[in-house]
Amino acid sequence: MSLGFGRSQNTSRTVKPRPSATTGVVKQSANRRRGAVLLEVVLALVLFVAAAAVFTSAINASVDSVERQRLNTHAVDLAITVLSELQMGIRSTETNGPEAFPEPFENWSWELQSESVESDTGEATSLTKVEVVIRHKERPVVYRLSQIVRLRGAGSGKEEPSAAEPF
Repeated sequence: MSLGFGRSQNTSRTVKPRPSATTGVVKQSANRRRGAVLLEVVLALVLFVAAAAVFTSAINASVDSVERQRLNTHAVDLAITVLSELQMGIRSTETNGPEAFPEPFENWSWELQSESVESDTGEATSLTKVEVVIRHKERPVVYRLSQIVRLRGAGSGKEEPSAAEPF
């Protein structure tokens, strides 16, 4: 329908939306969500790093414990070897040490400490207390093994004075 003079009226206008209060709230809400996500990511990262540090510390302590146990076991084996060689007559009680072990045990040394054992009445006996001391040169490992042995030939006229038999 036309209202005169041949001109038509254009009723369609381009309406620009006015900024409303709800648009600002939506933007603030989106910014808060992004901030919360960033905070969650940072907290997760901190927790992960803390857990990794605790795990690494536990693994290092475990490895150190295994190494210490390995060295102690090695020292026990070497002490038993020295005492067995003394009992078989391969080693002598005159060698007090400290003596180095041959290859591949060059980081280890041994030493013998012996003293005669007296009876309850104070008389000398054919028994001798022998203590084998094993030391590691690089690590603080010291192991002592002592045993009372009867030295062969000490008053009994047997083969070698340096050989010993267990009591």
